Amino acid sequence: MIRHIRARLDFPGVACKECEKSRQIEGDIPDCETAKGCIIPLLGEKGVRAMAIRDKLMKLRKLVDPQTILTAYGATVDDLEMLIRLEDTFEKVKNG
Repeated sequence: MIRHIRARLDFPGVACKECEKSRQIEGDIPDCETAKGCIIPLLGEKGVRAMAIRDKLMKLRKLVDPQTILTAYGATVDDLEMLIRLEDTFEKVKNG
């Protein structure tokens, strides 16, 4: 997870949509379709879910309390543990 977050911070313009645009305009083959592979490591299913929940928590924090968001997403104990790992990872990246 730390590699994914670090890569997202180091390469903020890298996204599947941008690679697809480059393919359409320039005819470039995205790295993810070659032996080189994407520079952004994939997250597992749990990591993707945790990132989605975190995104909503961050964007809605001034409008809705966290419990409401977690309930709406049906957050489980596993989700909460993954969110903790995610926050710990963000702290590690932030603090070097």
